[in-house]
Amino acid sequence: MTDGDALARVTATRDNALGAEARDELLAGRIDGRLGTHRTDGWCHVTPVWFLWDGALFRFTLGASRVHLRNLKADDRATFSAGVDDERDGSRGGTTYITCFGRATVLAASDDAREVRDMTYAILGRYWGPDLDERVVFAEPRAIVTLEPVRWLTWHTDPTAPHER
Repeated sequence: MTDGDALARVTATRDNALGAEARDELLAGRIDGRLGTHRTDGWCHVTPVWFLWDGALFRFTLGASRVHLRNLKADDRATFSAGVDDERDGSRGGTTYITCFGRATVLAASDDAREVRDMTYAILGRYWGPDLDERVVFAEPRAIVTLEPVRWLTWHTDPTAPHER
């Protein structure tokens, strides 16, 4: 086994990168993601988020008081990551992940209340289902963050795959 073969079993390489179709299939699933933004003190701010991917843009709905929104006003660069780990019979299986680096825009309810409300329902309804509780969701004004991908890092690794010794 070459060093490249070994690396492809445990980390992102060109050989195990996902194509656009596999990437979009993963993002169509009900998986949690992580949104990272740059804090003004230099540290990263990363939290779990629910999202909607339309094949070109990511959308997130956030309460208006969220740190991500303040961060994005100062620096529109953001990173989003999502993925799945495959457990087989209690043993560690493969891992499939995407990371997207992009530029974000924020749409506040004060700019377009109907669009923010409709998009919030589309995103949260995907995860929460028809029992979405408006009292919880709209306890504070919301905003929609749209992330336009600039660069991708994707991978599928399978440490259980057979290899030569």
